Amino acid sequence: KGRPPLAWSPAYSLVSGALPLDALPPIVPKPGAPALGLARGQVEVTTPGPVRLAFNATEGLTVWLDGQRREPEADGTLTLDLASGTHALAVAVALDRRKEGLSVRLDDVPGSPARARMVVGK
Repeated sequence: KGRPPLAWSPAYSLVSGALPLDALPPIVPKPGAPALGLARGQVEVTTPGPVRLAFNATEGLTVWLDGQRREPEADGTLTLDLASGTHALAVAVALDRRKEGLSVRLDDVPGSPARARMVVGK
């Protein structure tokens, strides 16, 4: 029983950098399960090495990079050793467990030669 593909649409953050939860259309992965909000983006790496993603909170958050589930630390950071190229970032937000919007920033890792940026819309 195949599921229909997700229909993605653009969403934009507030001036504060947070993506409001109501900008994430709720989906229910299976009957009786809590609703999730999904967001995706890309990280472009021009010089490989460790980079750090910093989320504003990890409550109700599940993260995937290039299709592999990743676990942020308790402080909301996720350090990744990335190769050059464009990497797919996906985030699921348990809407029943989270009250604040979603925010993620890309931080430098001290001593890392990596150069990366979040790919943004127009």
